[in-house]
Amino acid sequence: MGAPRYDTSRWPLVVVTLSKLAMSEAEFSSYLDWMDQLFVRGGKFVVLIDSRQAPNLPAQRRQVIGERNKAISQRHPDKLLALAFVISSAMQRGIFTAILWITRSSDTTRAFTSVSEGEAWLMSRLRSAGL
Repeated sequence: MGAPRYDTSRWPLVVVTLSKLAMSEAEFSSYLDWMDQLFVRGGKFVVLIDSRQAPNLPAQRRQVIGERNKAISQRHPDKLLALAFVISSAMQRGIFTAILWITRSSDTTRAFTSVSEGEAWLMSRLRSAGL
């Protein structure tokens, strides 16, 4: 159905590409668990989430993502150096703003309109951290 694609081949850069199809409950749960596992994998990392083709997330799922991200970040501080979202619509920008408000992570999270811009920013964050 709408399972995301995950690419860790350039670790510590992680790229998640969301499907144009909505995630089922099982896929959404698996997505959250997969993202959580990055924090225990070892080392610092950055994540790019390409959501340009993804359908809008319902408010409940946005809240769950924000709460889970906040909780895992508190348990594993300083592991996630930066998070880049690639978004294309005004609705996605609103969702992005809502998640930032919940997580209060605006200094480490930014939105971009292209994958290349997001990756460039993430790579600069890795270089700044000496990685």
